[in-house]
Amino acid sequence: MTELPAPQDVARDFVWNYIRDKGRRPTVGEVDRVLYRDHAVSADPASALPVDLFTITPALPDGRTNDDASVGLTLNGVPDSPEGKRVLDLVFTAIRQAADREREFEPAFPGETARFTASDFCDFNQLGRSGADRLLPLVGELLRSEHWGGTWIEGSEGFWAFEVSRDVRQFNGVSDLETYLRRRSHSRRTFHPKMNSFFWAAAASAFAVAGVFIATPQQWPLDQTISFTATTPAMILSLHFRNLDRHLYTCIAFAFISATWFIVRFYI
Repeated sequence: MTELPAPQDVARDFVWNYIRDKGRRPTVGEVDRVLYRDHAVSADPASALPVDLFTITPALPDGRTNDDASVGLTLNGVPDSPEGKRVLDLVFTAIRQAADREREFEPAFPGETARFTASDFCDFNQLGRSGADRLLPLVGELLRSEHWGGTWIEGSEGFWAFEVSRDVRQFNGVSDLETYLRRRSHSRRTFHPKMNSFFWAAAASAFAVAGVFIATPQQWPLDQTISFTATTPAMILSLHFRNLDRHLYTCIAFAFISATWFIVRFYI
């Protein structure tokens, strides 16, 4: 009896070929149908898509999967083939060139960040002449799956683009998977995870305003109200100030001014 391939290998080959040929990620439902229909693999999709090889967007808690979620590959999931090695080389070339772009970038206005696109990458390396431009979807989706300092710009599928932050600097000069994984591991031990800046700005602002609405009905003393209104947002911002740009601080300042106005109105 012929031994069936492992579910992870079947899923990896399907996702790889799907992205290369169609320029986008397959869904969990599509992967599940291929596993069961074409290869008689009845494993649950979650067990066939381990997190060290695959990335699922959006991810659901408790290990659950949504059939409409998209499935991508991590760098660990790249097939050990000549094409896989070529794509890895292109990925690390892209990261090095994105680091160069970030270093040379001069913002035209506060908060502007460098961008690195498929068009830039193709032009820099003359991929059209070599025919390697057909591998661009794989390069873009692998960059999207990894935490190298680039943020995927939504709506750019088929013609990918990333906003490049200073986090890319730690990968400057990286040329192989072992070096990349070592630097990424060191980064995770050294730095706080990067969170969405708008979320933390909104959280700080919400605490500033909500503090007054909580304190006023309770008739808290003035010093206690100010402490609750100011201290909690200040703690949030002190933990995440590196992720906030100037225009977000303007929004937060407006929230504090509003809170101060309420305090003055109700207590003085």
